[in-house]
Amino acid sequence: PPPFELKVDVSKTAIDQIKLMLEHDYTLKNLVFRIKIGGKGCGGFTYQTGFSEVDAEDMTIKLEDFVIHVDPFTAHY
Repeated sequence: PPPFELKVDVSKTAIDQIKLMLEHDYTLKNLVFRIKIGGKGCGGFTYQTGFSEVDAEDMTIKLEDFVIHVDPFTAHY
């Protein structure tokens, strides 16, 4: 486990919407929800959300019955 705690705040409405998408969109079958660093600008890092395959190096953030996947690089920041 990482020597730090991963913490993300996500509203219940957002989680419900993501679950709905995963349940009803066949193109998302076997994919997971992910947060990652998208780039770096003058104001710091930019972050992206989306769906992707599970990576063996993923770290996870559990929010009740919902899991967010984060790659080690993003988790560090």
